[in-house]
Amino acid sequence: MTAPLDTAPLDDAPAVAAAEPQIAGRSLGQIAWGRLRRDKVALVGAGMIIFFVLVAIFAPLLCAIFDVDPETNYTDQLDDLGFPDGPWANASWDHPFGVEPGLGRDIFARTVYGARYSLTIALLATVLTVGLGVVAGIIAGFRGGWMDTLISRSMDILLAFPVLLFSIAALVIVGQAQWYKESVLYQILFMTFVIGFFGWPYIGRIIRGQVLSLREKEFVDAARSLGASTNRILFKELLPNLLPIILVYSTLIIPTNILAEAALSFLGVGLQPPTPTWGQMLSDSRASLQLVPSYVAVPGMAIFLCVLAFNLFGDGLRDAFDPKGTQ
Repeated sequence: MTAPLDTAPLDDAPAVAAAEPQIAGRSLGQIAWGRLRRDKVALVGAGMIIFFVLVAIFAPLLCAIFDVDPETNYTDQLDDLGFPDGPWANASWDHPFGVEPGLGRDIFARTVYGARYSLTIALLATVLTVGLGVVAGIIAGFRGGWMDTLISRSMDILLAFPVLLFSIAALVIVGQAQWYKESVLYQILFMTFVIGFFGWPYIGRIIRGQVLSLREKEFVDAARSLGASTNRILFKELLPNLLPIILVYSTLIIPTNILAEAALSFLGVGLQPPTPTWGQMLSDSRASLQLVPSYVAVPGMAIFLCVLAFNLFGDGLRDAFDPKGTQ
């Protein structure tokens, strides 16, 4: 006689299923954030970026704490020859980084205000570069045909253009106008245009190549078959897939724009004095480099640390969004 099979009641099946661990899905953003949090170098870069941004925002407050101004001449800190009468450019509590040779302006005040102007120009130029590049790349890649040819050839022309020479010439010519000399806002906007306009072909080519690949994917065909409009396909289907590339490129182009602004200011075609920028401070320090080396060290170190911060964070962000990453 065969013994009956010992089977579990059917009522226990839901309990067994409930005991199994559930796998929670994560978006690309959540995965990238998890990787970024474990990247100590990228977090250090992010912390440095936040520091420089806060310095730029609260520059007036920082100057008020030490009761200094970027345009005031503290001639009482200079000797008869116009040089600081103490070590390290006569650094003290009243003047943490000392004063400039010649005019006696406070180096600390000019450095923190220089962060405000240098970062503003670099960020605005990045927005212009990325905005033009993304729009042009999406149109060229998605539309194709004569529009793709026209935009691609425009990119080739701009990439072959002598940008530095044109920038210097344009800033020299416009810099002679009275309206330009009297308005810091016009100076910032024109510097933003000169630096940002010629950089869009680089990201435009990257976006175009990605769109050419994405427009043939199944999810785009599915959206078309469901009757989705062109705008919906562009903004709901393609743009979210391009967002990681846009973010990473932006963090890597900002330090390039900081260096571009510093180079133009160093050559004397940047913001007009007495508006302080880091590049202009480097240019002013050349005459007293041997006698007051700390004057060149302060703005030089500010540029170095700020550019390094964005590069570290940009590299970490790129690794975080890498689909083949193993972190």
